[in-house]
Amino acid sequence: MFFVLVSSGVVWYISAQLERRPVPPYRFIPSQLWCKYAAVDDPRLRSSHEPEMATHNPSPSISVPNKWPREYERVPELEEVDRNDFVAYTKAKHQRVRDRAVHREELKILQERLSDCVKREEVNHQQRCRSQSKAYWNSFRKYRSQGWLASH
Repeated sequence: MFFVLVSSGVVWYISAQLERRPVPPYRFIPSQLWCKYAAVDDPRLRSSHEPEMATHNPSPSISVPNKWPREYERVPELEEVDRNDFVAYTKAKHQRVRDRAVHREELKILQERLSDCVKREEVNHQQRCRSQSKAYWNSFRKYRSQGWLASH
């Protein structure tokens, strides 16, 4: 038992000395209480009386600019663009992928509404959820009519 306790203590000490987090955690992690570099790696843990640790950050946090939501200008459809014009063709292809993703999300929303209606209405769902069912299936048929390779 003594050997297990001593070896656990040694492993814990080495772990506390070597633990690094290049990206600050989004929630509190208990090991930040005893980790040597916690204040260096997580700017939320820095106090005003530790300016020397703030300058000694060998692995700064990665800052990602907020790029969502983004609006894109509409371009001609993929069939209307000359395939030899790489920029126009790529923009049209990306627009189709975005449109397809938006349509897929609309389908998910319609499916959730239909599922909620069926759960709520139980026995009478065939009569009372008809409008949600028609909206879902019309949207689904439109999505499928674009084909599986429409986004490639």
